[in-house]
Formats: sequence, structure tokens, C-alpha cells
Amino acid sequence: MEQKLLVIVKDTQLLASVYKAIGIDFSIMSTSVILQDIATHIEIYSPDLIICCPERLYDREINSLNDLEVSLSERKIPFILLGKKKECDHFSELTKLRVFKSIQYSEEQDGLPALIQEVFKDLKNSEPPEPAELPIPDVEQEQNNSAGSPPTTEPDAGQETLDEPKDDNDMDTTINEPGKKHILVVDDNVMMLKLIQQQLKGLYNVATAISGSIALRFLEKKTTDLILLDYEMPLMNGAQVLHEIRENDKTSMIPVVFLTGTKDREKVQEALKQKPQGYLLKPIDKEKLLAMIKSLIGT
Repeated sequence: MEQKLLVIVKDTQLLASVYKAIGIDFSIMSTSVILQDIATHIEIYSPDLIICCPERLYDREINSLNDLEVSLSERKIPFILLGKKKECDHFSELTKLRVFKSIQYSEEQDGLPALIQEVFKDLKNSEPPEPAELPIPDVEQEQNNSAGSPPTTEPDAGQETLDEPKDDNDMDTTINEPGKKHILVVDDNVMMLKLIQQQLKGLYNVATAISGSIALRFLEKKTTDLILLDYEMPLMNGAQVLHEIRENDKTSMIPVVFLTGTKDREKVQEALKQKPQGYLLKPIDKEKLLAMIKSLIGT
């Protein structure tokens, strides 16, 4: 069973590193540092593990996390720190939360995805460990690993995201419920991914990818019934992703719906030249989204 990971983070680059490292192997959800937001995510999402990134956290925000102690203890949710040594040490001084693993990196984040992969490889597809049974981290060894980790490179056009591999990823997959159609949502905006995921919750099985290359890697190993694809993304835009999908016999028949934030008539017509099965303007209207999906793959 795929484990669920909740990430408490302010730095979007750190969040991207987590997705790139283990997004294929873990279902990942991010949350703000607001205590009520974290508590709500724990209640609804029921994570197996929590990662907290102390970078940019104010002392009052760190102190507020002490209120999570009872909830984490009752649910037996391991708490992981991900940050520079100074930040992790400061966090530990201010909080009484039990930290079972501290993933520490140097000033440069180039090797961070590889370090995270190394730490989490033994957790993949295994039962979540209980806090009392977790090993005491070897901080010095982890720092040496971080310094020696090879830098990751930007995935090629055809790789990237939430649900699988041993390379760079940036994606989020959820446990599939039998009998429900599957939808892959591709957008470089994490908040948009979370919004659509919420709109489709309970109706469809959903996987999300924060780039086109991650989506293509996902499709190399898994299948989906429909793709909701952002038209304007960096590095590899929606038109390029759709071209790759249509060129592959395995994916050529999957219906694709473009998501676009532009209302410029020429750009919309340009998107339609790619012959998607449909397009939706952002912000996404839930009723229009559900109607579009139903018309293409049913319920």
C-alpha cells in the first residue's frame, strides 16, 4: 500500500525537491505552517509520515507545533526534519516533538533529491515505522552523504512526477479505489493541483504531476483514463506534452483536456489546433470540470 506523506513547508524549492526525490513512491500532500491547517490535513489526509522543513519558520510557528505532540503520538505518525543543520538544531531546541529522523543538507540543494531518496528507499512500500522503533539518526553521516550526493539534472522531455521511480520525480498519486476512473492532472502550480484534487475527491482516482516530463514518466509505467493538462508550463508546455502523448501508441488514445489561464482568443485557438478533446479556462469551475469529464469518460 502506498504511504502518504504530509510536508510542512514554506520553501517551494524544498517541496519540489521532495516531489522529485520520492513523489513516484509516496502520495504527497503539502500544508502551510498554520496549526489548524496542519491539524485538518492530519485529520482528513491521515498521513503515515510527516516531513517538516524548518527553513523560514518563525520561532512562534515552531513553538505552535508543540500542540501536535498528542495527535502525532496517538496516531503513531513519525516526524521527520528536513533542513540545514543549524535550522534543525534550532527547531529541536524550541520544540518537544519527537524527531525520529533528521535529513540535513549543506548550503547547496543540488544533491538534496538524491539524499532524500537514500533516506526513504527503505520506507518505500513498507509498513510505516512506529516512533519507538525508529533508529537514532547519524547526523554526521547524513551530512557527509549530502555533501557527496551527485547533483540531479532536469529530467528529459518524457520524465517527471507523483508516483513511482528511482530518479527525478515531482508527482503525487493516491491509492486507487476499485471501480473508479483514473485522472492524471498536470500543472506546474501546486495550489492548482490541490484544488482540482479536492474537486474530484471521492469521484475519481487522481494522480497529479507538477511538470510535463514527470507526467510522461508516469505514463510509461501506469495508465490513466483522462489527462487534465496545463497548456502553459515552463520547460515543456502543454502542446509539447500532448505531442509526446499522441506519438506513443500506448497513450495516443487517452483523452486530453487543456487547462489554460489565458482568455486571449488567439492563444485559445492555438491550443485548439493541437486537437485536445476539450479545454477549460482557469480559474476552474467545478461544475464545468465535472461536466467535461463526464462527457469524455463518464462517472
